[in-house]
Amino acid sequence: MIIEEPACRAAYHTTLCGLWERSVRSTHHWFDNADIDALKPTLPAHIDAFSHLLIARENEKTVGFIGVCGDFVNMLFVDADEQGKGIGSALLNEAEKRFGITSTSVLNDNAAALAFYEKRGYVMIRQDGREKLLMRKEGAKHILPVLLLLAANYYLMPLSVQDSDSAMIILLLLMPGLTLAVCFACGCGRFSWLFPFLSVLLFVPSIPLYFTMDAYGMIIVYALISFIGFAAGRGMRLLIRREQSRISEQ
Repeated sequence: MIIEEPACRAAYHTTLCGLWERSVRSTHHWFDNADIDALKPTLPAHIDAFSHLLIARENEKTVGFIGVCGDFVNMLFVDADEQGKGIGSALLNEAEKRFGITSTSVLNDNAAALAFYEKRGYVMIRQDGREKLLMRKEGAKHILPVLLLLAANYYLMPLSVQDSDSAMIILLLLMPGLTLAVCFACGCGRFSWLFPFLSVLLFVPSIPLYFTMDAYGMIIVYALISFIGFAAGRGMRLLIRREQSRISEQ
């Protein structure tokens, strides 16, 4: 089996749409014909929007594909006649190795997909409406020490304030600076975009304890710091990967 990233995605639109439809009809029994007919015309745009697309081919036949955005799996489908042969696992493993995949989501109705990801080390961390958000156990394990560092920043650092001058330095410089640095480092690593949300949620309870300023204003400030730091780190990570790919191709 060959797994590769196609140079021209448009050439695979028809093939992947047909594969998607056959796979959905065999596994997504809660979808009716109207649901499938409504979703199918949108697939080419989704395929083109992926940051990366991998297809699996066997004997010149496309048997599965995975589409990712950043470190998040958006789509993973295997042709109806090819399921149960390890193709989905091979695609996921390759995406994890190449792109640092850490998270995905599955519909509540899709028990088979949930079992597939759980068997491969993913755990549910949040449920939003009809979807369950999953993260690799490795990612969940690595995120705890970082969150503890942020908790120390938000709740222990202010305890060292002694006067108005130290308050200015600690509350307005050191705490935001450490938050920015931590989020930047996590953006460079294999953390998902869930991390800056967690950073903000962790910060919110500290506001009535240490800040007399407008609460909503502080939430906005730390949300901006967290997301800007993480986005900058993610951008740095992408630049490093592109440079590594360029060097390896020379």
